[in-house]
Amino acid sequence: MIIITFDCRKPSKQRENCMRDWLRFGKQAQTEIPPIDGLNQFMVEYRTSNEKDRYALTLWGIVTAFKTIFGGLDGFNFAEPSRRSKYLKMIEDNAAKYAKQGAAIEAKCNIFYMDYLVATAGIPRAEQRGSIEQISDMIDGIIRYGDSRQREIAAIEAAAEEAITVAATFRIGSGFVQGPVTERAVQDVSTIILTDLQQVLRTREDYYWFMIEFHDLLLSEKVAIRSLLDELPLFAIEYEGMRSVDSYVGKPNPGVVYMAGIRPAILDWCRKTIPTLDADQMATRVLGVAYGSFRMRGKQALDAMRLEYAVHYHNNCVSNGSFQSADRWNEVIDALS
Repeated sequence: MIIITFDCRKPSKQRENCMRDWLRFGKQAQTEIPPIDGLNQFMVEYRTSNEKDRYALTLWGIVTAFKTIFGGLDGFNFAEPSRRSKYLKMIEDNAAKYAKQGAAIEAKCNIFYMDYLVATAGIPRAEQRGSIEQISDMIDGIIRYGDSRQREIAAIEAAAEEAITVAATFRIGSGFVQGPVTERAVQDVSTIILTDLQQVLRTREDYYWFMIEFHDLLLSEKVAIRSLLDELPLFAIEYEGMRSVDSYVGKPNPGVVYMAGIRPAILDWCRKTIPTLDADQMATRVLGVAYGSFRMRGKQALDAMRLEYAVHYHNNCVSNGSFQSADRWNEVIDALS
């Protein structure tokens, strides 16, 4: 008879032969299996331990992973012998690893579950009777307790993380925002961005090119921002493919450079305070709200610039004989006049 020990040493040759035979022949190989007494010994040790949580959480993790792999005991029993053997070898190796690290409880739990699987001898959970059924019921109870403790710990950690997030401060541009991404916080960030843009946009040319170029850049984020831009329309001829660095201006627009510079900080804010949402799309929305505020607050002056540039480009098109483009610019002029 094999006697289960929990000193985490390498399993005896007898146990190895038992596991190999059971994996090969299934229910027929019931002559050499870990005794119920050894499994009961583990249960006694669990019940009398001052570290029930550690036992329960370890077993919970083992069984949760087991169910993910096999779906349950019945799935394990019907799996290919090589797959079952590989799994048993894995938890045996885990036990050895934990023993080497001095983590006795974790090692014992892995050995116990390996021996339990072998002790079931391929009998479906619903067909178990007697001592092995009692062991299975006790395991279920430990797993339920481990699951409840895991949920409690997760709730405590979430509450702590939320408290840290609420207190966290993030630097964006020249200002700071505290706490998670909320509608109010986004408005605060917009104010910071608008204040900074007033410092970096120094000429009418800077303002005009920022308006059209950033509009085009935001439009490339169709999912995240199109609905906002629908409220702030520009004619396609005004913005499509327009980049100041490729134009007569010959250099990057300082406002566009500024927005690109603060995007990583906004991404970090979004990732850390709203991890369940797409941080990239949220960052685009934050920048879009700031751009929307820029357009709405400066609408009168910006529309005057649009009209001025439209007239200029219209006249150039007429002079060059580009009458189709001239007609498109004339639509802009009519809309803004």
